[in-house]
Amino acid sequence: MATRLNSVLLGAIVGLCAFRVLAQNSETVLGVPEVNQPLYVAKDGKWACLSDSSIVIDSSQINDGICDCPDGSDEPGTGACGMSGPQFFCKNKGFLPRYISQSKVGDGVCDCCDCSDEELTTGHVFYRGANCSQLQLSFNKFVETELRRYEAGSRALKKMTAHADSSQKPKSKEELSQEISSLSEKLANSEKVLEGEKAEYLERLKTDEPLLYELEQLHIDKLARDVNEQFESVIKVSKAYEELVEILDGLVEGYSRHLQDLVVNDNVKKYQFYKQQNLLKLTCDSKNENGLRDQLMVYFEKELPELFSHGLSDKPAKYLQGKATFVDMLILSKVEYTEVVMEAVGKLREMMLDISENYNRNYQDQDVKKAVEAFKRYTSKYLSVGVVQMPQLLAEKLEYLREFVSAKAPELVTLAGSDIGAEEGGNGLMKQFHYLAQEIPRFFKPDIKSQIEKHQQDVESLRSQVTERRKDLNDIIKRDELGDDERTKSIKKLINDMCPYVENALDGYTYEIHFNGHIFQRANFGDQNQVSIGSFQNLRLNQDLALHKYQEYVRIKYSGDDELVQHLISETKDDKEEYLFGNLYQLNNGLELEFDHGDKCWDGPERSASVFVQCSEKMQINKITEVSRCRYVIELDSPYGCSQVFTYQPFTP
Repeated sequence: MATRLNSVLLGAIVGLCAFRVLAQNSETVLGVPEVNQPLYVAKDGKWACLSDSSIVIDSSQINDGICDCPDGSDEPGTGACGMSGPQFFCKNKGFLPRYISQSKVGDGVCDCCDCSDEELTTGHVFYRGANCSQLQLSFNKFVETELRRYEAGSRALKKMTAHADSSQKPKSKEELSQEISSLSEKLANSEKVLEGEKAEYLERLKTDEPLLYELEQLHIDKLARDVNEQFESVIKVSKAYEELVEILDGLVEGYSRHLQDLVVNDNVKKYQFYKQQNLLKLTCDSKNENGLRDQLMVYFEKELPELFSHGLSDKPAKYLQGKATFVDMLILSKVEYTEVVMEAVGKLREMMLDISENYNRNYQDQDVKKAVEAFKRYTSKYLSVGVVQMPQLLAEKLEYLREFVSAKAPELVTLAGSDIGAEEGGNGLMKQFHYLAQEIPRFFKPDIKSQIEKHQQDVESLRSQVTERRKDLNDIIKRDELGDDERTKSIKKLINDMCPYVENALDGYTYEIHFNGHIFQRANFGDQNQVSIGSFQNLRLNQDLALHKYQEYVRIKYSGDDELVQHLISETKDDKEEYLFGNLYQLNNGLELEFDHGDKCWDGPERSASVFVQCSEKMQINKITEVSRCRYVIELDSPYGCSQVFTYQPFTP
């Protein structure tokens, strides 16, 4: 044991002597950049610690392997002071100079490509890695690849810009204001003409078709739309119930009971009991309700107008009165029944929520996992489903329509009915003559209603144009208020002109990103439910984000060349990393798009997203990450992410 200890001590002494000799014979102090070498010039063989000039040591004690200064400044090349010492400077002649932490100095691994960090190592250097000339070749290839990528993306961007410039020049605030004024005047005149036509139409109906006139006063078209909207809500409630039952039925049929997952087993038992006691009594069929909805639309949009216009019914008055009552009661009962259905949906949701949050994930039951995933998609799809409430005004209108039809039914007589056949010859002939006397003038009379419909479309078109121009004007005003720089204004203008979008399938979903519109997520399974992740709010050119994303990109893209990536990183005193690729990150303009106010998550916030656009010739979505609940970060490639003013500048030490 004594012999071994003596050997160790002798080795240490020899090592210290080696440190001293190298420190004294070197022209420069190891581990210190050229610019800081003057700080290590000794006076009369003495040198003062950098952070405390009152501590003076012999110049031979610099890099001797013993930490004499509190700040470790006397050991820049040995690592003897640990983390308190300054970062070690790698000259890396023939490649990029960089700093490494003191913990990597003298550890037997060459972290500098010139291996200067192991120059004072007494032990064996067991890993050298690529030398500086090899790394320079790899770096040249890396820069060439990146510049080629930028040039391809830049060319594509220039083509888009040229196309946008060759199209209609964007209007100024003054031009837009004039257009809005002109269109608004046309709109006002068209609305006045339309109102006059409607008034004339109603006046003619008063005389020619008084029953149809009275029906028109009920605004039957609007009533039909409101009923359709109510039934859509009813059908969605039924579908929410049916799909939840389908998820639970699939779970019951497929999951492994022998795994003894108490949460799953308990909820399966609850479901089976609840189904037997309650669900078998429920009458819920979305397909049947969809058919009823179609029949109701035929009744409101076709049967009633034709009946009141031409009396085209061979049914007795009591039938017409009964059908009006049936329609009223059908709509009301279907709406009210959603309360019963939603009560069941609530119970079933509680069971699936308990399973989703608390099932034993260690069991790896595929059918349980399948049910949990299906429920996750279900909650997103049916987040807003609830008990359908019949608006009081709609209920009153339906009741009024029922009373109206019941009161007018006796007057609605048709020539095709049995009454005509019962007429005596003369009276029957006279009635047919009377019918023709009414129909012939109607046949030759200009179709005012069709004219009204056409003019209504014209009015809607003018309204849309006014709205669009006002939006363009507000965008310009908003940009002026934000004080965007010229590059930001340029990319905003280009995106507004071109309205770009990208669509990709990713992780079982198809994503559609409209740069100045919305982001949609559509499932590639089941009924392909679609949700909105958000609508466009603003964009900016974020250079800090461009640097951060480019660093990530380099680490991932060039992960196959670990040596190069490692030597492109210079470590700083505060444990941060500085990349030595010059201004390459500025080939990306830092385009960041912000989207907000998407569909609300189940029992959570509205969806929102930030989209970072990286320079590329192609358009594609690369990555979507949910960084917090219902908050997404999306990364995509596009020419719109390319800087229009980039010129490569290599790293300068």
